[in-house]
Amino acid sequence: SFAHRLTPLCPEVGAMADDARDIAEQLAAVKLAPSDLGPRGFWASGAGQIHIFDDKMTAQLSYEELLGDGDERLHGRLLPGGGPDTWRAELTILSVDEEPWYGPSFGEKPESVGEITATLRVDSDGTRHLETRIKAEGDKDWGSPVLFKPCEEEVEKKDGIEEHGAAAIVTDPTPKK
Repeated sequence: SFAHRLTPLCPEVGAMADDARDIAEQLAAVKLAPSDLGPRGFWASGAGQIHIFDDKMTAQLSYEELLGDGDERLHGRLLPGGGPDTWRAELTILSVDEEPWYGPSFGEKPESVGEITATLRVDSDGTRHLETRIKAEGDKDWGSPVLFKPCEEEVEKKDGIEEHGAAAIVTDPTPKK
């Protein structure tokens, strides 16, 4: 490598390269379980399907659910709150091709249509479930809980790393040289 060619001239460069390689090998050895994804992913229940993901502009955890024939969707930014492994969001309705509101430079803030709580539950075998509850704007009480299971998804696997949207799971800890 370039750093090793510089080592005789500058020993610190070689030491830094060795440190960087050691750190890369340690990171490659870390195995993440599917439960480490948190609530991210596609989820399904008898009531429909939802998607929880990191927003492409803000990297904030976000919730989406298609409505009706798919021309509109519920959208919210999930923030921690309401207990461990629980997130809450204010919900708005967006057209399928409409971007979320990122602040005043994106026009007027969409009207809130309610709130959602999402609680991640992980069984002792590592199986994830997601429980959601929605409260429509103006209602005093939360709706009944809906239990979602992870959808089977196409997972891109390359060099021992499974890509799950913004998250990755190392499945082969052998460092690639």
